[in-house]
Amino acid sequence: MLSIAFLLLVQAAAAETPVFKAELKDMAPQGKSGPSVLCEGTTNLPDGALIDASLYYDHVNEGKAIAKEVATVKGGKFTMDFQPFPRSSKNLAGKYVAVLRFSTALQNRAFAGFTDARSRIEAQFGTVQQFETEAAGVRAKLAAEVQAMSALGDQVRAKIQELKGKPAEDWKPFLKEWGEKAVQIQVRADPLKVPEYNVLGLDLIATSGLERLTGILNSAARYAAAGKSDDALEGLTRLRQTGEYWVGEIASPRVTNPRDIVKLIESARKLLADALAAADANPLPARRKFLEINSILQKSLPEDFQPLILEAGTQAADFFRALSDKEPNVRELHAKLDQTLERMAAPLK
Repeated sequence: MLSIAFLLLVQAAAAETPVFKAELKDMAPQGKSGPSVLCEGTTNLPDGALIDASLYYDHVNEGKAIAKEVATVKGGKFTMDFQPFPRSSKNLAGKYVAVLRFSTALQNRAFAGFTDARSRIEAQFGTVQQFETEAAGVRAKLAAEVQAMSALGDQVRAKIQELKGKPAEDWKPFLKEWGEKAVQIQVRADPLKVPEYNVLGLDLIATSGLERLTGILNSAARYAAAGKSDDALEGLTRLRQTGEYWVGEIASPRVTNPRDIVKLIESARKLLADALAAADANPLPARRKFLEINSILQKSLPEDFQPLILEAGTQAADFFRALSDKEPNVRELHAKLDQTLERMAAPLK
């Protein structure tokens, strides 16, 4: 027994660790196929070994991979083609992370002499400006779906006057039409069809948010058909208010993950540093962007952070005014504001 155990220990000690060398490439659509993220690489694994891979957007969030593939090693090489956005004209600009795994337990046959291994490959596609433009387009698309649901409510409101005093039977074709159109909106907005909603954190609005609006719409329409105009109008007001709230959240979403909040704060610090470095440029765009970030932080951080957020807002106003007027104390004001942002980020790191 001791000799067998010793033999197993020797074999384990001699086992080789798989090595992966790979890169990610941003591939344009080919024919009827959508854009893809191509991963090509080399490895010391033998022919027939299976490599499992998960692709993530921006950062690794276990369980939230945007695409998965399995590659078979041949001649020390492997290739896999991810399609995270198959219906889009291009991959969303941003950082992509592929996690490659070799697991001895998940192979079709035994590969003696190799241990389990995991490797991480990163690539940046496009620029920050491209991401902001593309993300704005995705947000506008979902906002339009929410507004389309609100527009159905306006149709119900108009019919309340038009069909006043009419029997419920006259409402039936309209109830059916509104219900079908609401379902069509939900189908169009399904994150399975528009995966960009997932990576931008808009999936809950696209699913449960639109589902809630559909429920309010259908309820208000049924009240209207039953002659209960006051209840129907109350529901339609709620529909409009809820839709406006969701549109606001789409344009400036709340951030809940501390890692993402820290990243947002760091982006604000970089924005300020870049503005200071380009002192001769128009500071207005940077000021607008900072105000946008500060607004997101205000709605995302708990009450304990609110004094710091207000302090940062006041200091930013002083900094951008000094930058615009080329005042001599602009660097001191920048340093003070940067320290405030660092104090804001420190408890979250």
